[in-house]
Amino acid sequence: MPERISAADVVKVLPHAPAIKRAAGEGEVVKPFDLSLTFKVKAQETSFQFSVYEMTIQPGKSIPLHIHPFAEFFYCLEGRVDVMQVDTEGLLSWVPLTGGECANAPSNAPHGVKNRSDAPAKFLSVSTLEHQQAFDEFQAFVETPEGAALSEEEKGKTLTDLFAKYNTTFLDAHEK
Repeated sequence: MPERISAADVVKVLPHAPAIKRAAGEGEVVKPFDLSLTFKVKAQETSFQFSVYEMTIQPGKSIPLHIHPFAEFFYCLEGRVDVMQVDTEGLLSWVPLTGGECANAPSNAPHGVKNRSDAPAKFLSVSTLEHQQAFDEFQAFVETPEGAALSEEEKGKTLTDLFAKYNTTFLDAHEK
């Protein structure tokens, strides 16, 4: 049997933090476009390894098709969401997810999420600090007097510009 190391010895030499628990409804809320998402854990809390947000997405709403140089993982908690992807001919196609199912968008793969059902759906997304930073900067800006005074169209452009700063580009695609 391999030798076991004392946890008391490990915590003396390795930096660590206690586990973070967030209950239902807890977390930092960000409201991009006409959506609302809640960060359940931020990259700063995972030694910058990943961040996780939860979103309840209403029927007909979507995270637009986009691309970035890092992966993004989606896990459907309740209801049904459709993950957008682009086929080899550049046409939009859909990967349906229901509660308990997941999909991964590899780095540089065009993707988005849409609720094409008639009921709200809830999912988790796991990604990187780079993905999180655009949301952080956007929310901080719209909470200022200058940001709060912007029209929804101006807020959308601001968010698009912030995402571009962090290597995310929004795309257009036609459905099959």
